[in-house]
Amino acid sequence: MAAPAEGDVVLFDLQVIRRDGWLVLAPTGELDLASAPRLRQEALQAAMAGDRNLVVDLAGVDFVDSLGAGTLVAVRKRLRALGGELRLARPEPQVSRVLALAGVDRIVEVADSVDAAVATPPGPSREVPAGG
Repeated sequence: MAAPAEGDVVLFDLQVIRRDGWLVLAPTGELDLASAPRLRQEALQAAMAGDRNLVVDLAGVDFVDSLGAGTLVAVRKRLRALGGELRLARPEPQVSRVLALAGVDRIVEVADSVDAAVATPPGPSREVPAGG
């Protein structure tokens, strides 16, 4: 894929960074029907290659739809099955609201910074309370 020309709008981009034993996926743009499969594919490829502890840095994401939220839950489920963990970091307020409405924040740890997300080793995960 060619680099965007000056003035082009990038609707989704994804950077991959290693930090303190975690793989950080940093999407930029919208996490929706069009882009969520790319994030899911990147996360699952990383997990199959041995990077099972992932942080998704949401600072650059300005919109998440229900499919995007569902993708985060699906990635978490797959990582847990492989003995790994998913954490989210730095969601913008409007993204936080969608994650809360979808219940994602009840099962995936959400940190205020990438530093905070990678500061503690993977551990017991948060589960959805009974009936929720």
